[in-house]
Amino acid sequence: TNYESRNVRVLTKNGLTATSQGDIHEAISSTYSSCGKKVNSQIPSFYPLLQDQLDLARPNIIFTQDLCEVCAPTTKDIKKVVNDEEITIVSMQPTTLQEVANSFVTVARACGIAGRGITYRETWWSALNGLKNTILQHRGATSSFPTLFILEWLDPPFDSGHWTYQMMEFACLEMANKTKATSDVKAREIAWEKVYQAHPDVIVVGCCGFNLERNVKDTIEHANRFVPLQNATKIFACNGDSYIAQPSP
Repeated sequence: TNYESRNVRVLTKNGLTATSQGDIHEAISSTYSSCGKKVNSQIPSFYPLLQDQLDLARPNIIFTQDLCEVCAPTTKDIKKVVNDEEITIVSMQPTTLQEVANSFVTVARACGIAGRGITYRETWWSALNGLKNTILQHRGATSSFPTLFILEWLDPPFDSGHWTYQMMEFACLEMANKTKATSDVKAREIAWEKVYQAHPDVIVVGCCGFNLERNVKDTIEHANRFVPLQNATKIFACNGDSYIAQPSP
């Protein structure tokens, strides 16, 4: 994307040198392990801030997140490079769909237009309910809904977490991964056997930080992992950034 033509300044960079899913996971795991051995050690973000670009942007509000200390700069990361007390730092860490909706209001309120945020939140909820009602009307009477398993990583496999299970409800789908205790737990590393044992009707591959093209490519590369499902499961790849999880606020 040509960010300059859109007058958008990029303030972070990709700090990872690994490219394959397995190597990315190994790099993150190694960093977690080394930081865990140090007292009061903070896990560094793999998307570090570009100080020069931040200075040129001259923001008066900075939105960040504290949901994942690996995926994007946290409040602590921001405060290390921002010394101006006039800059407002707003951190968001929604874990449920309700909290995602409320984040619209959080952003709008910080910008002095709280009313617009409230309107957008209500419009968004209305659209979700409309989607659910439309699906129910066209599906007809049924005693059960298709079961869905979302994978946020393939090597090793990670299930999905946070708001994804509420998304399933609005799409009139049942959670294939019955072992999830609540809807707001993080995605966790699992064994492929757990996927097979769930016997999902549908699997969606929406790896965090990857677009549609990358997720299609990686799904094909890991096609042998889906063989034990014996064509009983429909497998789709999607834009993980747009629909599942994204390494940013």
